[in-house]
Amino acid sequence: MLGTPYASVLAAVREYLTIVRTLLDSGAAEFDGEYFSCHAAMNPAVFPRIDLGLGVLRPGMARLAGEIADVAITWLTPAAYLEGTVLPAMRQAAQKAGRPTPRLASIVPVALSHPDREAAEMVLASNSAHMRAPHYIDMLRRAGIDFVEDDLPLSAKRMAEGGAFVHGDMDSVLEQLAKYRESGVDEIILNLTGVYNVHGPKAAMGDLKKILAAVA
Repeated sequence: MLGTPYASVLAAVREYLTIVRTLLDSGAAEFDGEYFSCHAAMNPAVFPRIDLGLGVLRPGMARLAGEIADVAITWLTPAAYLEGTVLPAMRQAAQKAGRPTPRLASIVPVALSHPDREAAEMVLASNSAHMRAPHYIDMLRRAGIDFVEDDLPLSAKRMAEGGAFVHGDMDSVLEQLAKYRESGVDEIILNLTGVYNVHGPKAAMGDLKKILAAVA
């Protein structure tokens, strides 16, 4: 939208969340930043608790979430990477800031196996744009997935094999979801976009109902 990348994404996010936090806590903000400025007040109103979430992929943003966010939200992040990289960075920063570690909500792309389904096809159908973004590619490589930028079908297969896309029969899917809970994830958000885009809404809803019934 701005026509150029932020020189520092972390600095821009810090400024933005600082402004929103100040407005929510005090009703007014007087802030001049490099990327965002705000001199405004909100009308008094009764409203429920509002949590500030921060999209997190890599250690730098995880540390920022630990310092200022209420919840960190991840996408395409394997459970082992969350446990070994994201959560330690969040905890370290939260401890340094003297605050509780934010909750971790992980959006998990998932699909049940079926004879007419190819996992790699569903990975591409739901994540092809992410697979072209440098920060996602970097995260996947940090997570141990041998991502090949010039061969997205191969990379999609490796993402399914490496835990970035949960796929398999019900027992396998439940086992993989359990790894997210064991890694320290507070909220698992099931995403059936791959199934929906390839096989339609009925198939996606069918998978979702089966998985929810199995974990209930």
